[in-house]
Amino acid sequence: FSGGKIQILLGGPANYADEYSANCARRMHDLRGRFGNQFWAAPDEFFTDGPLCNLGADFGVMPSAFEPGGIVQQEFFVAGTPVVAFKTGGLKDTVHEWNSETGEGNGFNFENYNHGDFVWAMKRALKVFQDPQDYKELRQSAYDTTIDVTDVAWAWSSEFHRLRDAIYARSSKIQEELCATASEPSEWFVSDSRVVTFKWTAGGLNIFLKGSFDGWTQMWPLLPSGADPRVKMVTLRLPVGEYEYKFSVDGNWALANDQPKKMTDGFENNLIHVS
Repeated sequence: FSGGKIQILLGGPANYADEYSANCARRMHDLRGRFGNQFWAAPDEFFTDGPLCNLGADFGVMPSAFEPGGIVQQEFFVAGTPVVAFKTGGLKDTVHEWNSETGEGNGFNFENYNHGDFVWAMKRALKVFQDPQDYKELRQSAYDTTIDVTDVAWAWSSEFHRLRDAIYARSSKIQEELCATASEPSEWFVSDSRVVTFKWTAGGLNIFLKGSFDGWTQMWPLLPSGADPRVKMVTLRLPVGEYEYKFSVDGNWALANDQPKKMTDGFENNLIHVS
């Protein structure tokens, strides 16, 4: 199928303490020595130019016997590189057989972990490679099926919290909803409560608000507002009264110089009157 024109790049370090892994490493060195123009492997190190390899490869090959999740296939997909993989774990869920008629799929699978099934999957891949238009469509489809790793991380974290019988939440999302809710009228709110917006305009990455309005118990995160990244705010609903508060800016306590201040028991805080 390839007419003898093929180059294989093999990545990933070997564990020489494991007999099987050590034997694989020795065989890699042997093949690299005998077929220097067709085979490259460095079992003593990781790829130093992994993204370039993903972009330049015609196919990513992942014949893993076990793969609980798998991230490497996504690194291939985002480069538009289709994958040949054994149907196991996360590979089974993310690598799908290419169908030239429907234009669906992102690679090629083999069902049984043996030499014959693996070779047959590779032959199907090379057959598509011989058709430039078909192969071009396959690469586009592979790119289109890339899963955002933030979604993967969210799914894994959610599962770990489920196993521990805990609730997992995105604090920024909760804060957005709290701010939106604080501005809406409701019979559940204290009748004399008011919508109050606290702003920080002096820069910083992680800004939190803490105040006497809840007994100094909570750290309220401030979110960016508008086009100016230095301006961050949080909206709360507070009963009528006088409250002291302070900001945590990247782990350090700070006062807003553009807001009123008050000295109490030797401590200076910002001050707000809600009326």
